[in-house]
Amino acid sequence: MISVSTSGEMKSKAIQHSVIKLRELGIHPSILVCRTRESMDKDLKNKLSMFTDIDPDHIIEALDQKSIYNVPLAFQEQKLHLLIQERLL
Repeated sequence: MISVSTSGEMKSKAIQHSVIKLRELGIHPSILVCRTRESMDKDLKNKLSMFTDIDPDHIIEALDQKSIYNVPLAFQEQKLHLLIQERLL
């Protein structure tokens, strides 16, 4: 999860540390889904990409939704299904 500090800036340290821990266990993620309250800008995705070695296009935001039924639609808009399909083929 990406947190928002009191200054309004999004923080990404928790995600970076999570990816490091996964790599220590031998798991190398190729897609990163980040839960957030606000939309992630391109700079934040690039920063996460730099520190996690995951392509910025493979960093998906899981914005809070008003209804659980909107979650799959939000993922579809970001083409998560195509990333998963590409990875499985």
